[in-house]
Amino acid sequence: MQAVFLIFVVLLTLLSVAGAIYSIARRKTVLLIICCLLFLSCAIIFLPPLFTMTDAQSKSCVMANMHTMELTVSEYQKNHGGKCPSNEALLSLLPVTFTNPDNNKVYDSLISISFDKPRDTGLKRYRYMLGYGLNTDSTKYVIMGFDKNGIPIRSYNGSVLIFTNMH
Repeated sequence: MQAVFLIFVVLLTLLSVAGAIYSIARRKTVLLIICCLLFLSCAIIFLPPLFTMTDAQSKSCVMANMHTMELTVSEYQKNHGGKCPSNEALLSLLPVTFTNPDNNKVYDSLISISFDKPRDTGLKRYRYMLGYGLNTDSTKYVIMGFDKNGIPIRSYNGSVLIFTNMH
């Protein structure tokens, strides 16, 4: 879909530029103004969707980040006698490209969530954030992701999507 938008914008831009060149060569200022307005309106209408993520894309990014966290925690557990990393330690273990899709910044904190009772927050400040919680002896973990409204991401069957090593 984005490719179609891009092709359409390129064609309209070429048409606008060709019209502008023609109007300059023929000294037709009205046509030049119309071509410039056509070019600007195309840019205003069609370029923003090419550079912004939709909610579904952002949720997919958060779910991918959740999966990366899960793999990182599992690897850490293998190397540290079954213990899970703390929030701060986990952040330092994650790849640099691990970013929040809302603002494209590297995560600088994780939301601490209760291991026993992960909650529905609904706080806008948790927009596309990740939650991480441990049990008391740091051997079990819970990972959650939040959507644009700060509400935990749900799976296709409607249940809250939680990654954990509780069996």
